[in-house]
Amino acid sequence: ATAPGWQRRFCLHLLRWRGTHEEPGLMMQIDRGGVCTGVLQYMDPAEEAATLDLLWRREMSIKPPSNLPRWIEVETPEGPRQAIAFTANHESPFHVGDLGTDETVRRLSLACGHLGSGAEYLYETVTALAGHGIEDVYLWNLQELVARAIEARYPDALARGPGAAY
Repeated sequence: ATAPGWQRRFCLHLLRWRGTHEEPGLMMQIDRGGVCTGVLQYMDPAEEAATLDLLWRREMSIKPPSNLPRWIEVETPEGPRQAIAFTANHESPFHVGDLGTDETVRRLSLACGHLGSGAEYLYETVTALAGHGIEDVYLWNLQELVARAIEARYPDALARGPGAAY
């Protein structure tokens, strides 16, 4: 499905999960602007209450919430549909807006928390989208810039190969 008027953006400030107080990370949110193509997931009506309960717990775990659930219109091959999207809450103290490419790349290439690194999160996202035939130009551009930043920081890491002691 495609959501006109919505885009992916790394605009949620993270002090845990994929960042720390010393090196804050970023998480992606759906925010106003652009166009976002993604996977529309349908719920089994018999499991709707349980599915929504799990979804709400996952997406609305921070107080005040950093995500706002809302109905948005999406375009599908079968025609327009309504879908629940968890969108960026601009009133959240963790919302940072558009930090610009340089700062976004810096944070994604450096930040790491107990769930992994920002670079790993970005890579897993572009890989998962590609598995569904979705190429998000913004994310692929960031992926390349983050990889270059990491390679510049550790120039001999590639020469040593995987598993080498550093």
